[in-house]
Order: sequence, then structure tokens, then C-alpha cells
Amino acid sequence: MSFSRGRSFAALLVMLALALPGSLHAGTGIGVEGGAALPIWNGEGVPIMLGLTVKTDKLPLIMGGRMQLNGGQVSSGGAFVDLWLDDIQIGYSIFNFYYGPGVALLYNNEIKKDGDIKQSKGLFVGPRFFAGISTMLSSFAEMYMQTTLEPGIVFDEADGFIFRVNFPVSLGLRFWF
Repeated sequence: MSFSRGRSFAALLVMLALALPGSLHAGTGIGVEGGAALPIWNGEGVPIMLGLTVKTDKLPLIMGGRMQLNGGQVSSGGAFVDLWLDDIQIGYSIFNFYYGPGVALLYNNEIKKDGDIKQSKGLFVGPRFFAGISTMLSSFAEMYMQTTLEPGIVFDEADGFIFRVNFPVSLGLRFWF
């Protein structure tokens, strides 16, 4: 999908969500997020992160997937499951603060830079610890900003086990149906 088609599709989703009456709210949120997945202690560049999330009102879980782009290449992709421990209104404001633990499973692709291998293929497994701020823009549209700490192990085909810490920072928009 081209970039302009992707923007058109996203604009269509926003218009559809704004056109739906609040009475159709059934408690399932589907959202998109983007941001940066900052690597800590491994000397890599800062990849762009794109993701999709699903949350229900019935369970305190958020499930999602994400893809990271580094230098125009897909550097990793995978899934996560987060458990919301609490969702607290901040004073009398329109903002909520939420936090909790989770788990991430990512597959790292081989990345080459200037002919040298920068990252080998491998599987990242580790816990996640997240915190974020959200606000409801309407009865069916939610915007959020979240930071996550992901310490874990990469089972790297070239180097064996490697300790790695990711720090994804994301902005997202979730539509409730």
C-alpha cells in the first residue's frame, strides 16, 4: 500500500469512527500506534515503530503487534500482551494514567549497514513494564501516549544469547465499537 493510500485509509477510518453513534459502543477497542523503539545499551539506531492494538472492556488485557523499521528496512516484528493493573483519572482532568506488566515476543531480521552485518536474525523474549496517559476524544475515540521498558534476551543465530533492553515510546489512537 502506498503512503498516500495509507493516509487515505487512515482518514477514512477516522471519519467512520466519528460518524458512528455512541450507542454502538460495545466495549472493544481497535487502534493504531506509532513511535520510536529506542534501543538501550546496544549501539543501534532508533527504529520507527508501527503497531496495531486490541482491547476489550471485559478483560484488562491489551494485545497487539508491532513492526519496527530501521533505515528503511523492517528490523523486527512481533506481538505483545499487556495486563492493565490500574486506570486512574488524573485529578479532575480528562486524562487517565494507566500502568502494568506484559510480555513481548519479537523476531529480529538481519540488518546490514555499509556492507557490515549490524544485527543478526534472532528472537527477542522478555517482560514489558508500561505506563501511559490516555484521554477519550469522544465516546468512541481514545488517544494515548505510552512508554514501555522491555528488558529481555535475544536468541541470536550469530552470537547466541544477547541481553537487550528496548524502550518503545508510542502515540496511539484507538476506536471503540
